[in-house]
Amino acid sequence: MTVRVPGDAPLACEAKVLGEWARVECAGIAFVASRPTAVEVHDSSPEAAARAAMEGTIARLHYRFVEGAVLRASFSWGGEIFRYRAGWQAGSKKPAAIGAFGTGETRAAGAILRAYCACPHLPTETDLSAFGCTVDPAATVTAPTLPHGCMRIAPRCQEMLECITDEMRSYTVCDPDDVSSTHLPGHAGACLKACGGSEPPCPGGLECLETTTFDDSLQPVAGPHACQ
Repeated sequence: MTVRVPGDAPLACEAKVLGEWARVECAGIAFVASRPTAVEVHDSSPEAAARAAMEGTIARLHYRFVEGAVLRASFSWGGEIFRYRAGWQAGSKKPAAIGAFGTGETRAAGAILRAYCACPHLPTETDLSAFGCTVDPAATVTAPTLPHGCMRIAPRCQEMLECITDEMRSYTVCDPDDVSSTHLPGHAGACLKACGGSEPPCPGGLECLETTTFDDSLQPVAGPHACQ
């Protein structure tokens, strides 16, 4: 029987129960734009008898959900790691859920990825064309996974992209209409909205300020104006 566990939707995971056994399987593309890369059991009571295994890009966790069963596990999508916990304390009432992921998100992975693809976006190692992302065959830099804290901002495009580019400076690929503000030699900075002249005014809370870049001798020089 298929059951829901908190946090399963954004990670494209599915839980099933057969008798006293539970199985959590993650096989699809999660909201961090990646398929599973690892699963591990950290602690398991004898009653839980938990075991985990990867089969290609499918992560599976099996355990007994009986009184006294307690476990801590983790599922990974590249550099993004999400904890999974399950527990039925001895002498207590059976919990309503067989476990839970710590994602802090309730929306389905597809909904978040479609919101991401509707914004100017970074090329990713995982093909997201099914969610509306454009595929750039000429792209030489791609993001392996997208920071989950930034993806939770979707669909607020500017905030989300500024968050992603700030956390993933070495992967930054700006929209042609944006300004790449380089704060360190050899590193791309945040993708900022151009401002001034015929450009629209900056959103509330942002100012139109001069950016900084570096010349060939790595000396700081003034760059174009952008909303900051």
